[in-house]
Amino acid sequence: DQKGIAAPGIVAFISQFNNFSNYVARSIVMQLNTKKRVKYLERWIVIAARTREYKNFNATMGIISALQSSSVFRLRKTWGAVDGKLTSTYEQLKNVMSNENNWECYRQTLHSEDPPCIPYLGVYLTDLTFLDDSMPNHLSNGAINFQKLARLATLIGEIHQYRQEPYPFILLENIQDSIVKELQKTKPERDLFNLSVTIEPKHSH
Repeated sequence: DQKGIAAPGIVAFISQFNNFSNYVARSIVMQLNTKKRVKYLERWIVIAARTREYKNFNATMGIISALQSSSVFRLRKTWGAVDGKLTSTYEQLKNVMSNENNWECYRQTLHSEDPPCIPYLGVYLTDLTFLDDSMPNHLSNGAINFQKLARLATLIGEIHQYRQEPYPFILLENIQDSIVKELQKTKPERDLFNLSVTIEPKHSH
């Protein structure tokens, strides 16, 4: 569509985020054995904490979104068996990435970090959309609204500043390719929810 043509990089980034979140949820609900399901859930909480340590807020949010999805959130038996310390870690991560008060906690946390860092793109997209919708491109006299352009430039500049310093990671192409292939094996949310109900029926305790 038109958005894909205008901003292919952003569209691809959003698609990858959604595929990753889907993969996390899928990896949990496809475990028919409760103990294995608990282990997968705990592992993702550990990974989420590690992504936070590496300041990859986009990945952190991707995991949290998956764990809060209807198919995973409803698994009371599974959540009830999760290690207490990991449950506490998960709650802390949720607080950091909470959208309360216009993402206040997340914004404060992000602005306290130095590059390299990967922000949660969703917040910037919301800010850019709000700014674009709330301020006209031209003033009443027909002149260009430079105040709007300045604010847009500030937001975009903030995104770019976190890319100035690369992560000291070694690229392992075979592993990366394997991950990319797995992320493409998405499963509809309705199917995940139906599977969730199968492994933990609604009236089970």
